[in-house]
Amino acid sequence: MGVLQDYSLVHRNADVKTLAVHRLVQIVLQDSMQPAEQEEWIKRISSALDKTFPQIEPTTTTCNQCDRLILHILACTSHPQSLKIISSDLASLLFKTAWFLYMRAEFTQAEKFFNRALQNWEQVFGAESLHVASALNSLATLGVLQDKYAKSEQYFLRALRIYEQNPDSQLPDIATLLTNLAVLYSDTGQFTKAESLFFYAYSIFAQILGTAHVATALPLSGLANLYFQQAEYQDAEMLYEQRSMIKLKMR
Repeated sequence: MGVLQDYSLVHRNADVKTLAVHRLVQIVLQDSMQPAEQEEWIKRISSALDKTFPQIEPTTTTCNQCDRLILHILACTSHPQSLKIISSDLASLLFKTAWFLYMRAEFTQAEKFFNRALQNWEQVFGAESLHVASALNSLATLGVLQDKYAKSEQYFLRALRIYEQNPDSQLPDIATLLTNLAVLYSDTGQFTKAESLFFYAYSIFAQILGTAHVATALPLSGLANLYFQQAEYQDAEMLYEQRSMIKLKMR
């Protein structure tokens, strides 16, 4: 190790316990590998990165650990051999990376990663798995932000069908999807559909998590926005106040 450091081929950072290999050394090592060996290393690296990369939620705003790992993930997942790999570890890494890119408003890149995660999960677990439903819901949520309403509605409805038919589905996941679908209908002027879904989602959240849970505030907020759009200001104000009370209780 000392010789390698003397020639600046490896740099050791004792503070964060990392080793940085010179770019030229990386290229030489990669070029010396056969495709099968490259594929095996990508599997190992993607598995290690998946275990290290935190779970990103839609409400996440910062992630220092993600910032440190993202360049390694992009290098790993952009390698030509990675496109040939089908694995649950890689799918999980792609999915978490997609949410991180979503958080940074890199929507085009996020969509690519969501789609790759979806394709992997479809082949690993089957087209009707809960993993697939989660990827479809995420793609649809992203599509609403991109004004891709028709495709997003298809994704939402396919995910909802999977959730409803799978006995292992979690009710909060269904309520989250219903809230997202209601937002789509609200944005496209389908107010009756939106109102019905917001109420349905609220009833699920309230029953499972309680009326004071932060998740229960999401469909309330959607309903308030819906009523405001329709100039029903008194109803909107009441719901905004109810949502604010929930957030205050959760602090």
